[in-house]
Amino acid sequence: SKGWMKDSGQTWDGKITVSSYTLEEMISSYGHPQFVKIDTEGADHLVLAGLGTPINRIMFDLRARMPREAAECVARIHAFGSASFSPAPYSFRFMERERWVLSPRLDPLEMLRRLPDWGDVLAERIP
Repeated sequence: SKGWMKDSGQTWDGKITVSSYTLEEMISSYGHPQFVKIDTEGADHLVLAGLGTPINRIMFDLRARMPREAAECVARIHAFGSASFSPAPYSFRFMERERWVLSPRLDPLEMLRRLPDWGDVLAERIP
């Protein structure tokens, strides 16, 4: 995304063409997943915007500098019903453990108020 590119500090002057598939196309081809990890460098809200099938557990990226995109992710997930959100802020300790270290579950408004510089959020549907 443009926001991610701006924050990266890199010069992005080239283009490449890649194939892409929607989550709905992937579900149609491979079946309904139990878990989806979205990591599209600031475009996670666009991936979720096209989702028409509820998924019980979704992990997506977020950044404090991109609160609108984070709010769009939360809104799209909530369109399928109630969900809890557990942030996993990025840190070197987090990476060294090679597993997600999640914060306590937060309601979506509280999570949006406490956005980390960048990290992941695990969203789990509440039956």
